[in-house]
Amino acid sequence: LVTVIEQLAVERAHVVGTSIGGMAAMWAAAHRPEWIDRLVLIGTSPHLGPSETWVERARTVLAEGTASVAEQVTARWVTPGYAAAEPSVLAELRAMFARADPAGYAACCLAVAGMDLREDLARISAPTLVLVGADDPATPLEHAEAIVAAVRDARLERIPRAAHLPSVERPEAVARLAMDHFDRATGR
Repeated sequence: LVTVIEQLAVERAHVVGTSIGGMAAMWAAAHRPEWIDRLVLIGTSPHLGPSETWVERARTVLAEGTASVAEQVTARWVTPGYAAAEPSVLAELRAMFARADPAGYAACCLAVAGMDLREDLARISAPTLVLVGADDPATPLEHAEAIVAAVRDARLERIPRAAHLPSVERPEAVARLAMDHFDRATGR
């Protein structure tokens, strides 16, 4: 994220991050606050232990491929109701995940295993919107509440009828909330 901002020569940016992307966004906002104007964090956490779980998943994926955990992982991304109503979308998500590079996903697992941003949260100065699916089993409400409690200018919005990826299940609601948050920067 920092490299992209540097290469694009962006002076300040609104940043949106989901899941591990939210973790990267929190790190950037804490360590490069002069670059982050407004922040939206979706289905993420400052610390997602236990680390042994992530290390074991990395081992499994390296040995057996991403397809071996695709159903387990993607089942947490959307609610059962959405999966039943939109089976082709869930099938597409699973197929996409199953094709992911095992080494890349394992590296993500190890990054999450070693990540602890809890002390960094107080350094985030960008106005921050934290979105969480009301039915998110991967990063449930208490993870979002921990972010809001620690970031000086943060607010929380729960997205009903959504799990870990509310931008898949409720894209209009996520887009509206994010755009409202960004419009506050311009006074609209």
